[in-house]
Amino acid sequence: MNDTLTPTMKEFEMAWNEYFKDKPYPKTDDKEKKEQEGFYHWYNYVRKQSDTGKTPAEMYKEVYEKEPPKEFPINVQEPSRMMNFEWDEEYDESDFNDEDDEEFSKEIDNLLNSRPKKCSSCKNQILVPDEKVNNFKKYLCSDCYEKMNEVERKGTIQSNDCYVEINGEDFIKKEIDLANSFAEKAVEDIFPKLWQDKKEELKSMSKKELAEIMFFEGVFTAVANFIHLPNKIDVNEEHNET
Repeated sequence: MNDTLTPTMKEFEMAWNEYFKDKPYPKTDDKEKKEQEGFYHWYNYVRKQSDTGKTPAEMYKEVYEKEPPKEFPINVQEPSRMMNFEWDEEYDESDFNDEDDEEFSKEIDNLLNSRPKKCSSCKNQILVPDEKVNNFKKYLCSDCYEKMNEVERKGTIQSNDCYVEINGEDFIKKEIDLANSFAEKAVEDIFPKLWQDKKEELKSMSKKELAEIMFFEGVFTAVANFIHLPNKIDVNEEHNET
């Protein structure tokens, strides 16, 4: 279990796993709603918390010296371990799938309209959008940029003649370093070669065909991770925003 979780989150996760263990997924929304209602009632009023030996409802009554609300509000003023249940009648998982597909298609288009360039410092390859390939005198990978001191970075930004590949938010504070290092290596070592060898063929493929060939080349998963994690931006764009 994740050590960064709060006690409330830990208890909720344990309760969820206990309650739904070996239970088949409900076949209808009505059955799922009833199952969820049953879980939240069991969690709030029946299951004893592992660290206190009391239910969330008992803990609430003990702390605030009153019965907990029957319909626990979402924005309750008194903090407690009780969890609110609210069923979203308008939720449609297919909406999210459609949005994901559309976003992925856009990212694939971006990749198809990019080409590999060598980092001016370490000579490793990075992918650069076509429209920016000839707009800069130098190109730096994120690793080389991060190795610069503050003065060097400032000079690079002010020069306006260098494209820099910068990773977004330090890959979420290094929590996904392992997965991302694999993705970066796969894109760096495999995808540029595939791109160079089959550029025109890839451009003529449908999204489905492209996904299939990337998968069988061992790159599909790596690219999917890669395009959702790093953000490539121009240092002059970053400078203008700040």
